Amino acid sequence: MVVAAILLRGILVDLTGTGPRSAFLTAFVSVVVAGLPFVVLGSVAVAAIAAFVPRAVVGGPPGLAGLVRALTPSTGASRRSAVVAGASFLLASPAASPVVLAATAVAFPGQPTMVLARFVAGVVTTAAMGGLWLWFTARTPGGPAAAATAASGDGADAQGWPAFWARCRIDVVRSGGVLAVGAVVVAAVTVWLPAPWLDAIAHSGLFAVVAMALLAVLLSVRAGADAFVAAALSQFPAVAALAFLVVGPVANLRLFTRQVVRLGPGLALRFAPATVLIGLVATLVIGWLVL
Repeated sequence: MVVAAILLRGILVDLTGTGPRSAFLTAFVSVVVAGLPFVVLGSVAVAAIAAFVPRAVVGGPPGLAGLVRALTPSTGASRRSAVVAGASFLLASPAASPVVLAATAVAFPGQPTMVLARFVAGVVTTAAMGGLWLWFTARTPGGPAAAATAASGDGADAQGWPAFWARCRIDVVRSGGVLAVGAVVVAAVTVWLPAPWLDAIAHSGLFAVVAMALLAVLLSVRAGADAFVAAALSQFPAVAALAFLVVGPVANLRLFTRQVVRLGPGLALRFAPATVLIGLVATLVIGWLVL
């Protein structure tokens, strides 16, 4: 659907005329065309790590849980410092990903402070999440090590070229679909929502920041491509866009459902809201200092 919309954009614009439907299609295609290359780059990077980096290097299955388990493998893991857990979260987070930072720079041209703010706020958020993870999982049976083992699954992920191509295909399809949904929402908001309403929300101060953070949670757009969704909502101030970029990658519906399945609803219902709050606080502080 996404590829067809891009290839047939000219024909569709001719059919829809020059009214709101044409503006909607233009906004939709613009976000998808800008974000899709970074969806592909991010998927390739993640698949390459999953398929070719030895398990001994990453300490288990790729991703957040495997890194946490690698750093908390023993029964005494619950006594390790929050700094160690914070480092594991940072390694698995998109906060320091070159692809994500490059996408942010492209989406916000001439605004290097946005890239810096995203990096710093992302690092602060993920480091704090590491401490939060230890605090929450210390109260679960078996402690942090058991929780990380549950989160990382059985560790039987395949490696090699077949696994690489399979992971790429799945990630691109899923993330591309989510990007398309985000583009539809952005196009609908910017074209069909009455301008006075949108301006009132965008200039509502703290409410605008919270609204963008919650939108990021709901849309669950892949980090990197999310920068183009935030940039398309140009009516909102920079700190609100930063909230979208900081909160979305660490707290979204896809992550939440995964946490519920693997960790149980009790831990997920405590961890996810706390993560959103941490992201908002980091956004407000770093945004005030940098933007």
